[in-house]
Amino acid sequence: MDADGGAGRGERARKGFILPALMFAYFSSLPSLVLTSILLVDMGESFGQPVGVMAQMQTLSSLVGTLSAFAVGVLCVRYNAKAILLAGLAVLGLSALGCGSAPTLSILLIFYALTGLGMAMVDPMVGALTADFFNVDERARVIGLTGAGGGLSYILGSLVIGYVASVSGWRTAFLGYAMVLPLLGALLSHMTLPSTGKPQSGGGGAIEGFREIYSNRSAMACLLGNLLTSAMAQGIYVYSFSFLRERFMVAPGWTGVVSSAASVLFLLGSVASGWLIERHGRKRVAVVGALLLSVITLYTRLPILWISVASIVVGHFFGALRFSANNSLSLEQVPDYRGSMMSMNSAAYRIGGALGTGLGGIVLVLHSWEALGAALALVGISGMLVYHLLSADPVDTQQMKNGPA
Repeated sequence: MDADGGAGRGERARKGFILPALMFAYFSSLPSLVLTSILLVDMGESFGQPVGVMAQMQTLSSLVGTLSAFAVGVLCVRYNAKAILLAGLAVLGLSALGCGSAPTLSILLIFYALTGLGMAMVDPMVGALTADFFNVDERARVIGLTGAGGGLSYILGSLVIGYVASVSGWRTAFLGYAMVLPLLGALLSHMTLPSTGKPQSGGGGAIEGFREIYSNRSAMACLLGNLLTSAMAQGIYVYSFSFLRERFMVAPGWTGVVSSAASVLFLLGSVASGWLIERHGRKRVAVVGALLLSVITLYTRLPILWISVASIVVGHFFGALRFSANNSLSLEQVPDYRGSMMSMNSAAYRIGGALGTGLGGIVLVLHSWEALGAALALVGISGMLVYHLLSADPVDTQQMKNGPA
């Protein structure tokens, strides 16, 4: 009895480390993205290139990430989620090492493209492992908390990377921070996450997994809804701070303050999402989050600075609700092929982000900030309607069939 009790306590203690390990894995996967968002000017000066050229690092990384997401969907039928997660974190560490040591811009671009591959492996596997280690009633809270780990990575990363770069340059920021964190994340995950054994429980091959997803109307609605609402969200994440500088002549330093406040609201929204989903359901939170964020994209029509700033900051809270609820809803769609489903969800997110960035740029060139807000609101409302009309929460459906406990 004592031995069994000790084993039980040991198992519970180990399970207590799973959530922190998943949060840290997601936290540690983002430093390279944070670094390039604030140090493109410094990197461009080293290679004699303008910011517009250096920004193509992110474009290339997104392209590689989108293509890699489909490949990861295939890997999920051959390898378990923990192995893919560890490999993804190792790839991110290698990418940062190559970027920090790159002697030419071409080599820098090649190594930074690996960031897209690493993220395509880490993102969906955090979701798949959440389903492996937590029951259905716990998953929404866990997904929200792992999303909060991402928000915290941006908040702390901006401070640490900015300080390191000011003292030793952008290369040290890559080698001393962006490389170290994912390797620490891999070590912690290896030590604390139990092996999940088999890859996916569906038993079929990669083609069978994709067929299962594409034949499921609700699963496809989640992917399309994610693509459209992610495109809409770019109107805040990418363009809002440029809008403040151009329309209201806000100084760069104050723009950074607004960005930090927005990151805090995203973190709070991620934490709150689990609580809201438990009470109102995955689908409802996804729909309401997308609707409210669609309204926020009309910040371009607000004539008063402080109201515009407040709407942008609050928009990050709604964006976190939408993001977490979408991931939670997508995770439950195809239980036998969760890894493949979350890989497709990651691809939809990246395609949507690229669509939003491209659409926003075209509208701004041809029209105005007001037209940008209207276009993105229209895309976001379309995504919200897809969620509302075509998606279903399998958990709620099953509970209705079973009736009250």
